[in-house]
Amino acid sequence: MNASMKEIRYRFRETYRMLIVVVLLSIAGLVIEFVFAYMYSSMILYTDVVHWIVDTALEIISLIMFFIISKIYRKFDWSVFILEYMISIFVILVVFGFYILSLIEYVSAHSTSMMEPSTTNIYLAIITVIGGIITFITFSIEKKAYRRLKTEILKIDSTHAIIDVIVSIIVSIGIVLTALTKNLIIELVVVLFVFFVALQTLLSLAKDILKSILGFESNPHLKIELVSRLNKIVSDKVVLGNVELKKIGSIYIAKVEIYLDPKTTIGEAHKLRETVNIICREVSELIYHVDVVFYPKKRYRKVRKSEKQYSRKY
Repeated sequence: MNASMKEIRYRFRETYRMLIVVVLLSIAGLVIEFVFAYMYSSMILYTDVVHWIVDTALEIISLIMFFIISKIYRKFDWSVFILEYMISIFVILVVFGFYILSLIEYVSAHSTSMMEPSTTNIYLAIITVIGGIITFITFSIEKKAYRRLKTEILKIDSTHAIIDVIVSIIVSIGIVLTALTKNLIIELVVVLFVFFVALQTLLSLAKDILKSILGFESNPHLKIELVSRLNKIVSDKVVLGNVELKKIGSIYIAKVEIYLDPKTTIGEAHKLRETVNIICREVSELIYHVDVVFYPKKRYRKVRKSEKQYSRKY
C-alpha cells in the first residue's frame, strides 16, 4: 500500500515538472509571436498572439492547480483555486477587450477604403511555423509523459496541443495567401477563424470555473460507486460520513468524512487515510485529490440526531 502511494506521489511530482516545461515553451512561443506582431503590425499575428495568451493562461492554471492537487495529504484550497481562475479570466478579458477594439478599428478602416491587408510580408509565416513547431514539441513531451505516468491531465493537454498545431498550419497558409494575393478578405477570414478559436477556449475556461463554483457535473454514478467502495472500510471503530465529489474541468476532487473511535491511534488513522486515497484512485484515475477529514464518533451521533430531528420537523 505504501508503495502505491509512493508511486502516486512520483507520478504527480513528475507531471508537475512536465507542466513547468510546457508553460515555459508556451511563454517562449507567445513572446516570439508578440515581438514580430508588434514589429510588422500584422492583424493575423496579433490575433494569434491573443490565442497564445489564452493558451498560456490555461497552461499556468493547470500548473498551479496541479501543484495544489499534488499535495496529497493537504486540504485542497478552493479559495486559492477560484482566485487563480478569476484573475486569469479577468486578465484574458482585458486582453480580449483591447483586441476587439483594435479589430473593430481595423475592420472599419479597411472596409471604407481600398487599403492593403496588414499582412504583406510572406516571411511572417515562418514565425507561425516556429510557433507550430513549439506546440508540436509540447504535444510530443506530453504524449511521452502520459505513456509513462498515465496522468490524465497530460492526455487532455496533448489533445489540445495537436489542435493548436492544426491552427498554426492554417494560420501559416493564411499569411502566405494574404501576402501573395494582397486580398483583404483572406486576411479577415483567417483573423476571425483564430479569434473564434481563442474565444472558444476562453468560454470553456469560464464554463469550468462556473461549474466548479456551483457544483455542477459531479457525476452521481461515479459518486455512488465511490461510496460503495468506501463502505468496505466501515467497522466498529470506523464510520463513513459524507462523501463529496466536485469536478474541475475534466478531473475530480473528493472530500471524505470519516468518524473514528477516540481510541484510534495516529498510525491507524494515517493508514486509513492512505487506504481511502488508494480506493478513490482505483475507482477513477480522474480523482486527482482526496481530502480525508477525521471526526470523533461522538460527533457523528450528534449529526445523526440533529438530522433525525430536522426530518421529523419537516
